[in-house]
Amino acid sequence: MTETEAAEVVGIIGTLSSRTLLEPTQQLYIGAVRDLDYRLTIEALEDWVKTRTDAPAISELREIVARYQFEDAGIDVPDPDAAWGLVQHWYMAIGRYGDLPKTPRVVVETIRRIGWIEMCNSDRQDVLRAQFREAYKLAVQRLIDEARTAPGAVHAQVGEQSGRGALPEHAPDALRGAIERIGADLGKPRGGR
Repeated sequence: MTETEAAEVVGIIGTLSSRTLLEPTQQLYIGAVRDLDYRLTIEALEDWVKTRTDAPAISELREIVARYQFEDAGIDVPDPDAAWGLVQHWYMAIGRYGDLPKTPRVVVETIRRIGWIEMCNSDRQDVLRAQFREAYKLAVQRLIDEARTAPGAVHAQVGEQSGRGALPEHAPDALRGAIERIGADLGKPRGGR
């Protein structure tokens, strides 16, 4: 987004905030949102104010925009509560030794890090839920970081494999790079899924 658009976004955040944003803070925020897609950032702010009364932290705004980019690219990244809901459903549906059904990659990675059988054997669901949520947030952040740092991509190949066509024009090259890396996994069955 342009400097003017970034200033507009920061102005909106300032309006939602219960505290005054000083000039140095405004400049810091402008720099922190400049690399985001303007349309998706405004959409994220519009969605935010529908359900919240406070201003989003820049990190929260960036996470929401990243989710929207993944959704536009056909990559399923459910929010932590929805991901935990899938895990709870699978406890009952497949048990500890069954194969996980087709599952968003980031959820599978989180389950593998914790260990499916260990999760199924846990008698402390409250503790497990907290551990899962933290591990899931880290997995999503890794995916976002990959999207930011990955080199260019062959997004047409990903579009063909995902059945959604080429990526939208506003998808940044870094996101396309991350999608290229995982694109071969889209639509293919994987072990454990």
